[in-house]
Amino acid sequence: MIISEDFQVSAFKVLFPILEFQINRSNLEPSTLPYSSFSSFSIYNNFPNFNSNSNLNFQSIPTLKPLISTQNTITITIIIMSAVRSSIVRAAIKAGRRTTPSIARQAVRAFTTTPQANDYEAIHEKEIPATKFQPGSGAERVTIPVEEVTAAAAAKETVDVVTPLTQSAYKGMTPTMQKMSLMGKVVVVTGGARGLGNHMARACVEAGAKALVIFDANQELGDASAAELYELTGNKIPISFFKVDVRDADAIESAVNSVVAEHGAPDVLINSAGIADSNIPAETYDHNMFRRLIDINLTGSFLMSQAVGKAMMAAGKPGSIVLVASMSGSIVNYPQEQSCYNASKAGVVQLGKSLGAEWAKYNVRVNMISPGYMDTALNNVPALDAQKVIWKSLTPQNRLGAVDDLNGLAVFLASDASAFMTGSNVIIDDPINVWISFFWVMPKSSSFDGPRERAMMT
Repeated sequence: MIISEDFQVSAFKVLFPILEFQINRSNLEPSTLPYSSFSSFSIYNNFPNFNSNSNLNFQSIPTLKPLISTQNTITITIIIMSAVRSSIVRAAIKAGRRTTPSIARQAVRAFTTTPQANDYEAIHEKEIPATKFQPGSGAERVTIPVEEVTAAAAAKETVDVVTPLTQSAYKGMTPTMQKMSLMGKVVVVTGGARGLGNHMARACVEAGAKALVIFDANQELGDASAAELYELTGNKIPISFFKVDVRDADAIESAVNSVVAEHGAPDVLINSAGIADSNIPAETYDHNMFRRLIDINLTGSFLMSQAVGKAMMAAGKPGSIVLVASMSGSIVNYPQEQSCYNASKAGVVQLGKSLGAEWAKYNVRVNMISPGYMDTALNNVPALDAQKVIWKSLTPQNRLGAVDDLNGLAVFLASDASAFMTGSNVIIDDPINVWISFFWVMPKSSSFDGPRERAMMT
């Protein structure tokens, strides 16, 4: 890699799959970036034609352009999001000399909640592995056959104990609190093997669900999560896991039919399955990756809602569907580029509004949760450290959301306490939307000149 004569490498390290090296402007004393709240900045896939002979022109990089001028003395950390293998990395580190690593450029992969496939693929399972835990009988592994309807048709987050709401405790609650419970309800959670989906599943058990069913594409995590949650509840609540990809309509239909046969029609669906591709400029975004993300986030939300909604209607019972969207469906995120993710979540919001209006006559409600930046295991990676500083600076409380910050809202929307709500999108983001709106209309002045204000006003 060729680095301008104005810069010299002062540090170099490889944190697979991240290549990181620090560059100091030569012959000048080190200083900080304009945003004094951090001293490094990460660049992700800003080099569409990056190779071992690339010349890094910092002034031309959009992400850094507002941060650098010829008057600045800077220290920058660059993280190249690339699957770097030890066999293709060569570095010479000597005092007073520039480092020249050789890097083979590889496709950027984003952080996901389910395993990624290399190419766009049609999903159709012939059978669905399922693991069921029943009080008094232990684990039962079964296989559910998939019937064709039509030819067209990172770090483990745990809770010490999950205490289900008992009938005796429920009877002692006030009428208002009873309406906010899920006593006697059958709950299905997609993406429930980890992260936010798993925490919302736990909350539903605590709120009185009589049966919990987890759908997830990851067999190993799904089995482990269901077994752990069953143990944490004291083996008192039936919990099932179905290996289901939300892109596979037939597999979804068969799995939902199995749930209906065993527990009756679901009362609640929380659709939390989804993936995120970010830090990829639109002009370099791979079209197969685009289709895949839309298929999982948007089409998957529709297919799950359709299958569970039909079961609710067929049973003639009221139901609640909660779609996990994102604040990214309402805003454009900063500083990362993520046009496809934003479009998919905007689609989820509009899908939920449309379904809420259509299905109100069946007493099936559909509402959306749009979280802000959440401190999940998938975000706990070094490559996102610099961006997380900016994300936090854009919130009044200067923090990311905790993994259980959605639990209360999810239970409320699933419960009878929200019976008069349908087609509503509830943004829970600390609130970035309000904070940004306020500062973007404020004039630039010394009264608003802290690092957080500059981040919003620059």
